[in-house]
Amino acid sequence: ITDSVFALATNYAHDPGVDLTLVLQGDASRDGSVDASDFLIWQQNVGQSTSEWTRGDFNGDGVVGSADLAIWTDRYGLTAGVNTIYWRDTDDSTHAWDDAYWVRPQHADPSPDSTTDVMILSSKAITLNGSATTSVTVNSLTVKGLPGSDLTLTQNQSSQVMAIDDVVIENATYRFESPSAARWLYAADTMTIGPNGTLDLGDETTGQYAIAKHYVQDDTGTLRVTLDADTSSKSDALFIYNGTATIDGTLEITKPATYDAQLADNFTILSYLGVSTFSGEFDQINGVFADAANLLGFAVTYEPGNGGIKAIVSLLGDANLDFFVDDDDVAILDTNFNQPGSWIDGDFNGDGWVNVLDLSLLSANYGEVFLPVPEPAALALLTLGTLALGRRRRNG
Repeated sequence: ITDSVFALATNYAHDPGVDLTLVLQGDASRDGSVDASDFLIWQQNVGQSTSEWTRGDFNGDGVVGSADLAIWTDRYGLTAGVNTIYWRDTDDSTHAWDDAYWVRPQHADPSPDSTTDVMILSSKAITLNGSATTSVTVNSLTVKGLPGSDLTLTQNQSSQVMAIDDVVIENATYRFESPSAARWLYAADTMTIGPNGTLDLGDETTGQYAIAKHYVQDDTGTLRVTLDADTSSKSDALFIYNGTATIDGTLEITKPATYDAQLADNFTILSYLGVSTFSGEFDQINGVFADAANLLGFAVTYEPGNGGIKAIVSLLGDANLDFFVDDDDVAILDTNFNQPGSWIDGDFNGDGWVNVLDLSLLSANYGEVFLPVPEPAALALLTLGTLALGRRRRNG
C-alpha cells in the first residue's frame, strides 16, 4: 500500500507477529528521515532476497536492488516531522485544500494550517480549489515533482495561499487559474523556483500575483507570464516586498490571440513593494516576438531602483530603444558579438547570445535596405558606416 511519500513497512522482528507501520518511502531505519543511514542499510543488503523493509526492500518485490535505491534517491532528504503534512496521491485530480488527502504522521488532524510545513511530492496533475473567501495559511509550502514526472499544481478559483516562511517549487509547475477573481501566492520569506521549477501566473487577466520578500530563480527555473491583451500598461506580475530578487533561468512570455502589438507597449514583469533590489538577468526569453510579421519584439529591460523588470514592444534590432534601427545599434551588437547578453546588448531573439541570428534581425529592420548576413570576420565593416548608403530611418 503505497503513494508518493509513504508506504506500509514490514518488520518481522516485531514480537508477536508482523509489524506494519506507515513510514516514509526509503526510510529503512524508520526514524522519520530518509538519509545516509538508510543508504548504508540498503548497501549492506543489496542483492539479498528479503521482503523486510528494514533491510532495504522498499518496493516489496522481495529483492533488495536498484529499484529500491531509486526510491531512496528520489526521496532523500525528506523528514516526517510532526509539523509536516504530505499530499497523498489519488486517482482524482481536483480537491479542496481542506479535504482528506493529507498525511500527518502521529497526528489526528492532517489539515493544512499556519503551524504545518506542507510537502506536495507527486507525479500527477493536481488542482486545489478554493471558494471566493478561501485563504490558506501554512508555515511553508514545497511542491516537488518526482524525477521524470510532469507535476502541475493548479491553484484554482480565488484562493489565496500564504506561507509564513518559504515556498519551494522544484521539478514542478505551480500554476494560477481562475475564472474571475484575484488569487495570490505569498511567501513571507523566500520563494525559490528550481531546480526545474516553473511559476506560471496563468492565462486570465484578473489579479494573478506572486508576492515574496525574497525571490530566487535558478538557472533551470522558469517564470511564465501572460500579457493583458486589453491593457498595454500591465501584466500579471511578480512583486518583491522589502527584499531581493535573484534572477536566472528562463522568462516565458505568452500573449493572447487578440493582442495587437504596438510600439512602446509596456508590460511589468517584476515590481517592487517597498524598498527592494534585484540582481542577475534571465538567460533566455521565450516568446520574444511580439509581432514577427512586422518585426516587433519584446525588449526585456532591467531597471535599477523601483523600475523593476519590464517587457517593452520595440523594433527588432533597436538595441538602445530609441525607436530607430541604425548605426548606433550596429555598434552595440558589434561590441557584444559572440558573447552572452540581453536585448540592450544585441540579443534580439532571446536565446541569451549576441550572434549572427541577431544581426539578421537587425538587418531586416535597418531602414529600407535588405542586408545579407555577413561572416563574423566581416562584422567590423558594419561599424565603418558602409550600411549608411541608402539608409532611411523609420520612426515608431
